[in-house]
Amino acid sequence: MRALLLIGAVVGVGLIAPGAAPAVDKSQSTLAQPGFFAATSPPALTGPKSATWVNGTAKGKSKFSGCTIQVQLKGTTLADTDGIPGTGDEVICLSDNDVDFTLSGGGGIFRGEVSGGTVKIKFDLAAENIPCGVGPLVQYDSRMTCYEPDPAYNATKGCGQPAAPPTGCAPNTGGFLSDSTSCVCTGGYPLRPSTPLIATEGSFYPGP
Repeated sequence: MRALLLIGAVVGVGLIAPGAAPAVDKSQSTLAQPGFFAATSPPALTGPKSATWVNGTAKGKSKFSGCTIQVQLKGTTLADTDGIPGTGDEVICLSDNDVDFTLSGGGGIFRGEVSGGTVKIKFDLAAENIPCGVGPLVQYDSRMTCYEPDPAYNATKGCGQPAAPPTGCAPNTGGFLSDSTSCVCTGGYPLRPSTPLIATEGSFYPGP
């Protein structure tokens, strides 16, 4: 069952004063009608905000194509990580969504390394033995949010780890084959890290 994720960029509408229009973020999403409506909603976003991200300087995007998930951040001032998955120094990106078929929330935990202020996350769910592409169903209320590294979250709330409590990502598919600290949640939204929020789905409109 594809009770996955994610990704619909939030489409914003803004008004700009006459004259030369400043460059704005580009966003695109698809529309669908849920067959049923879940009684849940993704958790409200809370701070603190990360100082490693400046709107207009840093950029980010997320994409879900077929069974492949991609998240990219660039232009941040995040410190480089060790390049080894699952050591706890990775950026943590969480997806939240509702699914009409299960009438419940879901999402996933995806971790990525930092190099030169850039984060690139890519997972092929089929290669990770995660059920994908089975319907009919509609995912909606989708959102991707990324947080600064949190070693404590890695130790206590990661997927597929002995120390992970049931509420970390449960019921879940277990950790990915390529990274046991990343997973897909099929019965609830993943818990938030305690570290600052870097960025979430949205569009930035600079001032005139």
